[in-house]
Amino acid sequence: MAILSNGHQWKYSEFLDNKDYSFDKDQILRYLQHNYKVYPTYKTKKNESENIYICKIYKEDELIRFLVSNFVKTNDLWVGNITSPEGRQTYIAWKAKIQGLPYVFENEIDTLFDQSSEFNLLFDCRDGQHPPVLRRLFGEEVSIESFIIMDSILHFTSTFNEEIEETVIWPDLYSMCLKYAPFLNVNKQKYVDILKKQVELHYA
Repeated sequence: MAILSNGHQWKYSEFLDNKDYSFDKDQILRYLQHNYKVYPTYKTKKNESENIYICKIYKEDELIRFLVSNFVKTNDLWVGNITSPEGRQTYIAWKAKIQGLPYVFENEIDTLFDQSSEFNLLFDCRDGQHPPVLRRLFGEEVSIESFIIMDSILHFTSTFNEEIEETVIWPDLYSMCLKYAPFLNVNKQKYVDILKKQVELHYA
């Protein structure tokens, strides 16, 4: 499957702006078909008046993963990024992280807990500010995947929505988490066990 575009900037914000959009596989394909001329077979067009960019061919399921990995990486994605080696490298790095996600999660949680003397302080939105766990996410000490998995267990983002006062960074990030979460097909009990182990190690 190849993506053809007339050079229009392909922005992650276009997905965020659609509040009903959830990175659903069929929705992605429909969106690409409508906006970016997705064809079922490889096509090229030469001597066109407009610049035509052709993405690397991916099978349908792989295309979805490729797009998700790049949308998670940057909020200003466009066709030039996808056709460049950077887009492929982003996808390869994302696949490697997903394959080793239990190890990534345990190491990140271990480091996170090392930085706080009390478990609850990690989620404290004192005076309406970003809590420590969120600041660690912004600083890339905690990955978005670990953040989403941890929230699926502890359900702290509902409190963040009520207590964080800024209205730009967190709402956009929360929206992205909701859209990305369905693509993290993990064994939740495995992560519950990892989290429990780390809590007992650091706070028992």
